[in-house]
Amino acid sequence: MSVLQARYGQAFLRKKRGHECRHCFSTRHSIWCVEKMSGLIEYTPYLALLLRVWIGANLMIHGYPKLKSIFYPVKPGTAGYNIEGAKKIAQSMGAPADSAYVVTVLEFLGGLSLVIGLLVPLMGLLFTVEFASIAIAKKFKQRGRYIGGELGSRYEINILYMLFGITLIVLGAGPFSVDSLLGL
Repeated sequence: MSVLQARYGQAFLRKKRGHECRHCFSTRHSIWCVEKMSGLIEYTPYLALLLRVWIGANLMIHGYPKLKSIFYPVKPGTAGYNIEGAKKIAQSMGAPADSAYVVTVLEFLGGLSLVIGLLVPLMGLLFTVEFASIAIAKKFKQRGRYIGGELGSRYEINILYMLFGITLIVLGAGPFSVDSLLGL
């Protein structure tokens, strides 16, 4: 018995037999596609787990040097990514310099929140807003290009993180999260 037969019964398969697969002209292949792809749906929560931990870790890694430089200022002219550089980037996009502090805290603590799975849809929304606004600023203030151009004015990674944020809003925290323990 297939996954679809177990879930929906023979009536569902009878309807699907007349459906053509979009990438194949075989009705038989169409039924196979529907059966195989529906079997992957049960793994969606684990995809959410993988996605939120990976994104959270990346954002923490990105935010940590800036956060550390707030409390332990670096010497002027020292190479590395710090809060002063983030303030300059914010100003170049037309945002107040102090918005770099908000973004830094959001990246580090929001990333930590994603890793442990706390308030994931809210963090997804905040990251979606952050990265959408950065992409818009890079596009219209810095005249950036989606791919190509100067390194600081590219915005494809911002669009990618924005889409990841939307995905986290939709999927939620998944298993092994504080949200699932609290029933959120």
